Amino acid sequence: MLDEAALGAAMLQSARLWVKGHSSEALNILDEWIAKAEQENQIDWVDTLCGQASMIAGEAGDLRLVKQYCEKVLSQKGETTFDWAMAHYRLADAMFRHGEIDTARQHAAKSYALVAHSTRDEDRGLLELLVKNWPEISNWKA
Repeated sequence: MLDEAALGAAMLQSARLWVKGHSSEALNILDEWIAKAEQENQIDWVDTLCGQASMIAGEAGDLRLVKQYCEKVLSQKGETTFDWAMAHYRLADAMFRHGEIDTARQHAAKSYALVAHSTRDEDRGLLELLVKNWPEISNWKA
């Protein structure tokens, strides 16, 4: 079983490194914990760690890594609607910034479809972000 205190400390350390401009070191820490979480089949932790890693990779401008982390989340089994919606959102955001507009729209639309009818606060927050970034998103096909 993963030591949640150590995992939380690693995520905090990763975030601190990222803030200081050490993205690759921050991602290395997360990669180690992602591997541990995968070995122990801790899907929720894989999703959480990949979420932080994809955000750091996106801020660093590394579309390849954003795709890698998001696709790992999307390949997980289980009911993780919010994690899937966030992974699609992060892919959409990164792809828009890299000029891959059609694929970005597809991911944004998938994210929107996953949270559009939810009443959960985190889903509503993501929905607001999607609509703010892409006001016409409700017309896109998922």
